[in-house]
Amino acid sequence: METNWELIAKCLSGEASQEEQDLLANWRSQDIENEKTYQEMYQIWHSKKQSNDVFDSHAAFKKLTHRIQSESSLTVSHKSAQSSDKKAITFKKYYQFAAAVVGIMLIATGIWWRVNQSLPAQNQTIIAKKIEIIEKVNPKGQKLQLRLPDNSRVWLNSESKISYPSHFEGDKREIVLEGEAFFEVAHNPQKPFVIKTPNAKVQVLGTSFNVRAYSDEKNIETVVVTGKVKMTESSQEENFTELTPNEKGTLSLQNSKIDKKKVKAEDYIAWKDGVLRFKNESLSQIIKQLERWYGVTITITNPIVLDCHLTGDFKNESLETILIYMEKAIGIQFEINQKEIKIKGRGCK
Repeated sequence: METNWELIAKCLSGEASQEEQDLLANWRSQDIENEKTYQEMYQIWHSKKQSNDVFDSHAAFKKLTHRIQSESSLTVSHKSAQSSDKKAITFKKYYQFAAAVVGIMLIATGIWWRVNQSLPAQNQTIIAKKIEIIEKVNPKGQKLQLRLPDNSRVWLNSESKISYPSHFEGDKREIVLEGEAFFEVAHNPQKPFVIKTPNAKVQVLGTSFNVRAYSDEKNIETVVVTGKVKMTESSQEENFTELTPNEKGTLSLQNSKIDKKKVKAEDYIAWKDGVLRFKNESLSQIIKQLERWYGVTITITNPIVLDCHLTGDFKNESLETILIYMEKAIGIQFEINQKEIKIKGRGCK
């Protein structure tokens, strides 16, 4: 399948509709090469530089432009045998590819200049030393399914990032998560599966469970669907809490204690099947989820409405549909201006 460079650019710039975001998510999940292309574009677009890594924008630029040129040349070759109308369409597609190349050139050039201005010369040569670490980044409004090297399956939620090695060595399978993900871990008693978050560790042998560890939230949550999980605070690994199916462990970042309680696990993993589920949740909690889910920014004109609570299930619904439901249920009013949402109201009904 051809790469839709215009669609990728629209999603990265926040200008894509929900239908276009779903189209891109489907394209990413169809082939590992599609996902690699998207991640390279994401790196160039955001120029996200980490402390121990230097992103090689030149290499990414050359690789991406080569792909675009390859696709465009194939298109021109294929269409040349067609009618004059199809030739005109071919030229238009080639023009779009050329425009994409120019856009990538501008982005990569700007990133190259900033990197070279901010990094010491001796650090600019360590480009290929981190190829063993794979990083998947999901911006707001997008979700992703992937398989790890051990054949474990992962559903990565919006505004989340996962890092893992190209193959697992040693006596454990260790990954790093920021945000939220659901895991179906391949069973291997000889090599435990360990998820590291900024403040907690979750260890399993083979099971399915959900981990929620967003940096802007006060708690880290683990909910078990099948199997058994050990949850620990990062600095106190000897003190762990064991979780079994339909149990939730909540680590408070304020006191470093883990609270365990019985829950209905399916309520916490509905998101991976395209369902937004609210169980008597406050509007302040719901707004965070809507912002991540749809890639929008929501502002509140009257803070009193943040204490309103809502219950409901929404499967693959538009944001406007959910806002209309909220309008009827708790009496809010809303305005939509592309990716900016304004909510106002006098309080709860």
